[in-house]
Amino acid sequence: MAQDIARVSRHAPVHLVDGLAAMLANADIAGADIGHFLLGIPGRHFISEPITAHFLATLATDPRDRMDFTRVDDFGYCGGATMLVQFDRLMR
Repeated sequence: MAQDIARVSRHAPVHLVDGLAAMLANADIAGADIGHFLLGIPGRHFISEPITAHFLATLATDPRDRMDFTRVDDFGYCGGATMLVQFDRLMR
């Protein structure tokens, strides 16, 4: 079994934005009301201009100045606990 990194790079960010949009819509929260986005992806290189445009179109906000990414090179791969590690780092 192998992971197709090129395919993940193309599809995962779109799924992330769409899932976030659905979650916020269910909670009746506007994208512009979010103060900080913790993204469980390895770095800014996954956020291309088309993904940023999709983010803007879907959530009506520009997230670039409010993003934090998984930094695998800083603390290793933590699997499902990654978001908790990011949250801890953000709070510190």
